[in-house]
Amino acid sequence: MDIQNMSNRQLEELMQDISVELQERELRVNCEDAFNNHLSVGEISPEYIEAYVAYLEMCSDYPLAQELLSEWQSEQDIIQSRKTTGA
Repeated sequence: MDIQNMSNRQLEELMQDISVELQERELRVNCEDAFNNHLSVGEISPEYIEAYVAYLEMCSDYPLAQELLSEWQSEQDIIQSRKTTGA
């Protein structure tokens, strides 16, 4: 790839693609680290929860992932029940 001969538009698109790729890698690494450290979903920073849940669903062949997902779903059911009942 000869970036010196690329137009500004092409370079901007390349930078955007690289930025997206880096963000996705960072997110994946954070999820992998959390999983490898057996962190529950509730222990994750709020901005990563959705990605971590998706990661656990992707890894649902592993008993630990199933356990963490089940725990998260139970917590969410309790929260929803409290909202519904006003408790």
